[in-house]
Amino acid sequence: MGLPAQFGQVLVSYPLWLRAISTRASPVNADLPGVLLPWASQIDRGVLDLRDVVYFVTLASLFLVFAYFVLQSRKLTAHGPSVQRLRLGTVLLAAAVVVVNLFGGNIGGRLDLTPGRAYTLSPATRQVLRTLPDLVTIKLFVSAELPAEVTFLKRDVDDLLRDYRAAGRGNVKLVIQDPATDSSARRDAGALGIDPVQFNVLGQGELQVKQGYLGIAIRYADGVKTIPFVQQTGDLEYRLTSDIRALTRPERPTIAFAEIGDAVSARSQRAFTALRDQLGHNYTVQSFQLTDTVIPPQVKVIAVAGTPESLSSSTGAAACS
Repeated sequence: MGLPAQFGQVLVSYPLWLRAISTRASPVNADLPGVLLPWASQIDRGVLDLRDVVYFVTLASLFLVFAYFVLQSRKLTAHGPSVQRLRLGTVLLAAAVVVVNLFGGNIGGRLDLTPGRAYTLSPATRQVLRTLPDLVTIKLFVSAELPAEVTFLKRDVDDLLRDYRAAGRGNVKLVIQDPATDSSARRDAGALGIDPVQFNVLGQGELQVKQGYLGIAIRYADGVKTIPFVQQTGDLEYRLTSDIRALTRPERPTIAFAEIGDAVSARSQRAFTALRDQLGHNYTVQSFQLTDTVIPPQVKVIAVAGTPESLSSSTGAAACS
């Protein structure tokens, strides 16, 4: 097998090996190498991050450098000057690749290839951040050492908050603190209701219990909103933007909320209460009856909770009028 063919075999086999260890490794076993590779997880879900590109390219280059050294050293005299020069060049190239890999972790930017650009800030969020009246401070309380399954989540949260800072154009300040090592940050987190969470981690053949932080506090003027622990990022943008909007909006719009109190709708009473509580995070909610003839002038929207079958034609006509 010639030299180009051997190089091609290395390039083909390396991604397959990496894919194997990144998908087969247990997410709760800190001893397996796959949990140290969140880069593969990012690419799998359709996000091409420049840090991942640098990581894969430099790591593949490192393997190629070593492969080239082994192949070339077989053709040269064991202790000749050519081998010495080859060794020196290999060491220098390997050191350069490692340095690029280390500094590549600070490179920003990513390409979101997911349907609907799920990992890109929505236009509504960007509009809210562009029109901020004053400085909003976002504090991320995060432990440096977290279990492997939370490490992926930590990176997503960090990337999202950095996107908020960039979209804020100077009106969003991001502060990252580690309460596990900073006593002042630990006091601040405790005062805000952000407490450490316990994790069960399998390591060294035994189950260990560790504590860690991954909470967010948003401060504007004298107001504060907190997320004690980020469990998933699927709705994190909505929660952050809603909290920022609620803090920075001087007057909240008023919604008139009515419930149809028949037997059919009574089964969904708990869902209606949850809906009302959710609306109360961003709006002023006032009670309203369908029989009311006067609507307060500050009401912008009327929300009626019930099933379509519960609303009679006469009641519906009265509500519409």
